[in-house]
Amino acid sequence: MNRLLQMQHGKDPEEENASDGQSVIVIDIPIEEDTLLVTDEIQDELIVEDEVNTISAVVDEEEIDISLGPDIHTQHEHAIAIQDEEASSQQQQPSPQEEYELNFPLKQSQPRAATTFSIFQVPNHFSSNYIYSSKVHYLTDNLSGMLYLDVNNDGLRGSYTDSTLNAKEYDTGVGGVQSTLVHCQSNEIAMSGYPLESISDVSRPNRGEGVVTEARQSDRTDAGLYNFDLPIVEPGRYYIMYQAPHDYRMSGNVLPLAYEVTTDGGRKCIPKGGEGDGYLNEIYDKGDLDWSGYCARSIGCFEVAPKFDLKKSFTNLELLNDDDESKYEGSVESLVALPDKDTMNVGVSKEGWPLNTAQYADAEFTLRFPSPSSTSDEEGSAEDGSTSMSMEELKDMVVPEEFATSHVKKSLESMASLFATRGSGDFDIQGFDFISGNIHEKRSEESRRMLRRGLQRDREEDSRFISVTYTFTTRGKYSPPPFEQLGTIVSDSINADPVGLVKSLKDKDPVFEQADDTVNVRHLTLKKEEKSPSNPIGAVQVFSVAQSTDSGLASWATVPLILLSASIASLVGVLMFRRVLGTRQKQVTDDPLKMYMKSGSVGFMTSRRRSEDSDTKKKSRFRPRSSNSSESSFAADNTKEESSGGRSSRRQQRELS
Repeated sequence: MNRLLQMQHGKDPEEENASDGQSVIVIDIPIEEDTLLVTDEIQDELIVEDEVNTISAVVDEEEIDISLGPDIHTQHEHAIAIQDEEASSQQQQPSPQEEYELNFPLKQSQPRAATTFSIFQVPNHFSSNYIYSSKVHYLTDNLSGMLYLDVNNDGLRGSYTDSTLNAKEYDTGVGGVQSTLVHCQSNEIAMSGYPLESISDVSRPNRGEGVVTEARQSDRTDAGLYNFDLPIVEPGRYYIMYQAPHDYRMSGNVLPLAYEVTTDGGRKCIPKGGEGDGYLNEIYDKGDLDWSGYCARSIGCFEVAPKFDLKKSFTNLELLNDDDESKYEGSVESLVALPDKDTMNVGVSKEGWPLNTAQYADAEFTLRFPSPSSTSDEEGSAEDGSTSMSMEELKDMVVPEEFATSHVKKSLESMASLFATRGSGDFDIQGFDFISGNIHEKRSEESRRMLRRGLQRDREEDSRFISVTYTFTTRGKYSPPPFEQLGTIVSDSINADPVGLVKSLKDKDPVFEQADDTVNVRHLTLKKEEKSPSNPIGAVQVFSVAQSTDSGLASWATVPLILLSASIASLVGVLMFRRVLGTRQKQVTDDPLKMYMKSGSVGFMTSRRRSEDSDTKKKSRFRPRSSNSSESSFAADNTKEESSGGRSSRRQQRELS
């Protein structure tokens, strides 16, 4: 009677990963029933040798060798190869979940979370010349967008590293969000129809006022979508005002708006900001904007008009979705020019009520590394003449090409989070997003500032280093008051222990082993801040960026400076006038001939003394009289000389007669 003997087949123990190659083969052996005894211990040793085609077994309590036949080894290897190929093929094929996630881009398609610096860092961002001549706008006949679920409340649609989160944010819409058109110039809600009604819409699906519905687009293709009927929109410039449902906040790609509580206990959003320049004074006054979360508006304004008017107004106008432009030819109906492809797409985050105030803050994180040239000079070149590290090698190491998914980014975010949360105070810091890195071989910002302040610095030592600057965004929330600045808190916390931060980076990532202990973080904001007193040399300072056209003088100092300058100029003018006029008078009176011609004398010579006396009198007209005694002396001299001259003249007349 035939029995099936199952045996394990393995690879040579010296081969790599031999234990992973175990498989089971079935061999048909003709033996009598109950004559073959295979125990568990023996079965573990039933190994097919690579060089022989026999196995050892126990038959009737005696160990015997069983021949497998001349071709069994070759056949088995072929079977194992087929099994390995099938397993490899199964591993290469993505699972349904992975295949689903591949449909969504790993990098977010929307701009990063809006900060005051990222929005307003261009001084003429909202000027008409920049809007119509420089900025690209996108032409479309579809004024619609999507309210997506911002799962992690970071203001970004998608994730660099988490494809599951990325897919969920792209595939989940939020219903019940009201959107309203507002005129940019007047901040008045747009009206249409009769009786007049506001031009607004609510994202789908909507189950009633104040009710939110989250639905995947795979279930409902219109989940989170909203739109406006362009034919009823009058030509003009507009922005969109959003009103989030209860327990939700507006998160990404928007500017904050305040709201008021109505008589029935509801909330009503307040339009504000116009083209966007209405926010500038507010930002200059308090720095980063506080996000109340419930109301918001689109960042830029868009223009509705016939195509030929839009073509005439905008220098850079492109199609939104690479459509065929011919479908717009000859169109006199209203089209729209959007300032950004994702103007209409806005994030909505779920959060308990009442909503906390949130902020997004930009900052720059600067490290120093030894310059490749200085390193090669000190350590010398290798035997083959090559230096230790080139600039390109250093750049690839500290600022890799795929920075978004690099370990450098993760290490920086981990250390920044650790050190920043030490002094966060009332802020709940929710995360960091290091956006990019920039390496530049030039004097660091800190050294240039110290030189401007007149502090001494070893220029030769500074030239031995290059600076690497990483830009990052911090997001956090808190319950005011007080109204704090997230960026200042983060920069102060990190700068409090720069040596410890660099040491932690070196321990975590070998990339930073050569980094210098000097590190600086500065908060990027538009707030005008007074300069703090000079810190001792070596102290880490925090500097804010004030995007302003002012030359550096405070406005209160302008008028006193002008008055002081005018006074100095007047005084200098008077002194010069007196000096020049006095010199000219002296030159005239010192010349006897000129004095003679000026007096018109005939037949007599003007004495030198008379000239000097006359000169003295004329000079006295241009200077204050010294005293009465001096005047008396001058008068006595003149009288005496006149009397002596008269007696001499009468004596001559008597002699002639």
